[in-house]
Amino acid sequence: LMHYRLQNDTMIDETRKPTLNLRRVAHLVGCGLTSGVLQAGVFNSWDRALYLSVKCERRFLDARNFVQPMAGVLQTITQRAISVGLYFPLEEIFTHVLTSCWTNSEHRIFLIFIAGNLGGACNGIIMNPLASIKYHYWGKAECGKENVFSTALEMFRKGGIRPFFVGASATITRDLVFGGFFAIFRHKLLRMGNESNHSNNVSNNFMVNLVSGCLATILSSPFNYVRNVHYATPPDIHPPSAYQILLKLWKVSKTKGTFISQFQYLQGNLRIGWGTARVGCGMAFGAKVYAFCSEYTTK
Repeated sequence: LMHYRLQNDTMIDETRKPTLNLRRVAHLVGCGLTSGVLQAGVFNSWDRALYLSVKCERRFLDARNFVQPMAGVLQTITQRAISVGLYFPLEEIFTHVLTSCWTNSEHRIFLIFIAGNLGGACNGIIMNPLASIKYHYWGKAECGKENVFSTALEMFRKGGIRPFFVGASATITRDLVFGGFFAIFRHKLLRMGNESNHSNNVSNNFMVNLVSGCLATILSSPFNYVRNVHYATPPDIHPPSAYQILLKLWKVSKTKGTFISQFQYLQGNLRIGWGTARVGCGMAFGAKVYAFCSEYTTK
């Protein structure tokens, strides 16, 4: 049997697959966190501009979205290092466990999809409170003068523990959908690439992860829109449900006249464009850092 190793994006003999023990898990998690830290720093200004463009209902390239581009970077590094950084080791660990329990190779793609679901869902459950703090911090006018602790304290004073779990269902659903489809797309594309070209081309693998990230982002974009609306809701106000948010978005889009105008309205609000490119680039960058770290430190 052949198995995809996530750390180098190539196929290896199943008999040579490393044993999944505590030391191996710690190694994978360490590489994932390294990937997350670097990605958070590189893409912080892009993330913040996307959030402010939704909250303030203005174009992504509006200069006001890029004022204080590194604001919240410490909070972002913490959150991104764990959420984005843990996706790759979690996917690999769940894939290992599932394929070990279910050895029928005919179900491998399905198991990879489930492994991606589980990896994404775990991220959503673990990281939603930190993400909520980060987005409230970004939305404050005095953003540069506050810190994660004062922001969290203000959220607690205004709404108790509820604000820390605002958007949790949308986050978990988004990450579950994204994780599953990202895993299956990238493994399927990598298999197709390896069958047509036996050399391990780094640039091709980067593009495979970028395209897979973009496709998975489009499929999960409605839940990401709900998540952003929830995070933009003040701590003392109960946010509307996902159904109400998406129904309102759809009804407003129908008032835009032509089909092209309706499509452009939905595309802009779902951030299929700059947001899609951000996730695709981030996942491709993260995959390469994770691959390099895992391979280099193993040697």
